[in-house]
Parts: sequence; C-alpha cells; structure tokens
Amino acid sequence: MSELLKLEELPGYLKDKDADYFKILFDSIDEIKRKEYVGDTSLVGGVFLITEEDGVVNQFHNICYELRLVVVFDWMNWEVGIDMLDDNNATLEGLSIIDYCKLITVALRGHRFSEGYLVRLFKEGRILKLLLGMKTALET
Repeated sequence: MSELLKLEELPGYLKDKDADYFKILFDSIDEIKRKEYVGDTSLVGGVFLITEEDGVVNQFHNICYELRLVVVFDWMNWEVGIDMLDDNNATLEGLSIIDYCKLITVALRGHRFSEGYLVRLFKEGRILKLLLGMKTALET
C-alpha cells in the first residue's frame, strides 16, 4: 500500500487523473445498486459490531487505498463531512473531487475506529450516493 497523501498534496496528485483513473472504483456502482444487503451490523452500547462484511465493502476499501483517495487531514473534526455522511437526506452531489476524497477518508477511517461504520454507510445507500456524485463531478 502506498503512503497516504496529505490533503494539500491531493490536488497536485489528481490534476492529471481523468475518469479512466477512477474506472475501477466506478465499476462497482452497478453491483452496489443491485445489492439489497451488504453485511450486517448491530449497535451495542454505542459501538457497531460486524457480524458479516460483504466482499464489495472490502473491495471498495482496497480500491480507495490503491487509488490513494484516502488522505491525511483532521477528518475527526470535519463536522460538515461527518454530518453529510450521517444524514440520510444528504444528496452528496455537486462537491469537488477533493471533498469526495475527504468523505471517502471519513468513511474508511471512521470504519477503522468504529468497526461497522462503513458497512452501515453501504447499507443506507450513502456510499452509492457518494460514488454517483463523484462520477458525475468527474464527467462534467
């Protein structure tokens, strides 16, 4: 796995990347849309416990790190982003690629500290919304 980029390095890293660079990530959109069930989580004492994790969740995790979309920044204090991911009504549209990468970071780092967080984001459709918004932003 490559070293994580710092947030301030991300624009320079992404400037020459086009939609083809992200193809491996966006190829999972159809599979995510078809799934009615992605893993299982239980909330016990304020902590998510995973009882099952689907392959598409692991695939997303690995691809995001492979593409270097997870960045070093103070994600735990990025309340706007955390609120966007935790709000079922948030559209996650019209953001910059940098903000999409920051949201990916929040999702993946949050999962590391609260196992099951990423699975919940998949189950509730927010990872799908994130990917669709990111794809649209890259195509325009």
